Amino acid sequence: MPNHYFGTPAQWQPALHRDIVTQHHKHALFDAKEPYIMKDKVYVWDLFVRFFHWSLVVLFVISYITGENESLAHIYSGYGIITLLVLRVVWGFIGSKHARFGDFVRKPSVVMQYGRELLTGRAKRYLGHNPLGGAMVLAMIASLSLTTLSGLKLGAGARG
Repeated sequence: MPNHYFGTPAQWQPALHRDIVTQHHKHALFDAKEPYIMKDKVYVWDLFVRFFHWSLVVLFVISYITGENESLAHIYSGYGIITLLVLRVVWGFIGSKHARFGDFVRKPSVVMQYGRELLTGRAKRYLGHNPLGGAMVLAMIASLSLTTLSGLKLGAGARG
């Protein structure tokens, strides 16, 4: 039985990364006039953003696992997270198109409208983060910043 969005199962190709979409899938996901599709693939996230994402995952897991004790691993993973956050904020202004905050941070009214459209099944598809995803990015940057800065403050207080 053919799938209305991606052809028959024999035509499906395994996706190795969320950020790569084959030419075959392009028509189901994006406007056919989308200029970012070259040589059968779409690369949304640049190398820095990929490095940031996976480094943040690793450092967060280390921080979480070592959070009950004051180990050097916990302290240095916190410093690493702060460094990544600062670099990501800078990259959000000077980076590639989809890494820039201007590409995915929207007004609250647009985020709410997108949420309503998502619930009714009429939401527009985006290459990169949709408006709710952009709000999530800001919330994550804010919460990680507050968490790491509070850790710095507590650590400085404990050391005198």
